[in-house]
Amino acid sequence: MRDINKIAAVLPKAEVRDGALVIQASEAVEVLAAVKALGGFALFDITCVDRPAGTPPASAEGAVPAYPACFELAWRIWDLSEGSKDILTIRSFIDHDRAEAPSVMAVWKSADMLEREVWDLMGIRFTGRPHLERVLNRADFEGHPLRKDFVMPKRDRFPPASWDKKAAEGGQ
Repeated sequence: MRDINKIAAVLPKAEVRDGALVIQASEAVEVLAAVKALGGFALFDITCVDRPAGTPPASAEGAVPAYPACFELAWRIWDLSEGSKDILTIRSFIDHDRAEAPSVMAVWKSADMLEREVWDLMGIRFTGRPHLERVLNRADFEGHPLRKDFVMPKRDRFPPASWDKKAAEGGQ
């Protein structure tokens, strides 16, 4: 993999932390466009983690301050340089009260389905994109099931009990 510190040097709005580049969400389009301009990179994935207050970083060793309540949004960029199979991670921490980030579809068209998936499951709204529709849940589904505050509604038994009764009576 290319040296992450050299990549960070050409991205003045990014800092290296825990093996990843950390940026402000509002700077995502600018930073990801700069990474793409370096050549040999492709958007691989966009992921999100709901971090309740006090959650320590994944690589916490010793006395590392805990995160505030936030969403950790990560763009995973595949390094396509010869012989490399490494992933560059660009992270941003988004406040729970303002769960939005700019869309990077203008930089990478492949962001379309990835952003829709993050919105569908986590509720992060991507601004500046033409449409934001559910991709994994039904269109009438309420809420975002991977959020820590999501409460699963009580589900009816499937198939309904009336089917069992009809089957016992020999009906269809």
